[in-house]
Amino acid sequence: RRPCAASRSTRAGLNVTLDLLKKSSFIVCLWASPETIYRRVKNQKHRPLLQTENPLETIRKLLRQRTTCYKQSDAIILTDNRPLRLIASLVIQEYRQAQNKTSQPTN
Repeated sequence: RRPCAASRSTRAGLNVTLDLLKKSSFIVCLWASPETIYRRVKNQKHRPLLQTENPLETIRKLLRQRTTCYKQSDAIILTDNRPLRLIASLVIQEYRQAQNKTSQPTN
């Protein structure tokens, strides 16, 4: 696996894309509560799925719909109330742990 970063958050083809990525990539889901997501994106106008009467409820609904797919990630890192440096460090730690597991000899 070569180091690479990608973002995938759209509905269409999420499962198919994830299956393809998992063959050659380490997949990390950066998880946040609906309230945190709402706080982060509430002033962004380029998110058409959230241009609804109740964006927070829309976020909750989207997370419910996508949770099964997100749980297929190699690692899930909680991002609520965590500084970016800590999140980055946790991603690196999870990646290294996964690398160590794949390099262990099997009996």
